[in-house]
Amino acid sequence: MTSEYLEDNLVKPNSIEMRDYQVSLASQAKTQNSLVVLPTGLGKTTIALQVILDILSQKNGGVLFLAPTRVLVNQHFEFFKDHFLLDDIGFVTG
Repeated sequence: MTSEYLEDNLVKPNSIEMRDYQVSLASQAKTQNSLVVLPTGLGKTTIALQVILDILSQKNGGVLFLAPTRVLVNQHFEFFKDHFLLDDIGFVTG
């Protein structure tokens, strides 16, 4: 079985495996306000990454990604640093 990977000039090659349900949820979230509720480990951050890519492709600003705990902020930061080909990713905790 061959895996398909997300292809984008802002994503490291072969780093994000495509899953149909994630692509479908991301497509909906790109066109309307959405709340994605999935169990841990099913790719909510990957869905967010796809929406962020869509926003950044419009070259009309940036993205502020919020999380409720420092642990999640650090987890998301590391995920984005591992998968994005961007140098200007930062995080703030309080």
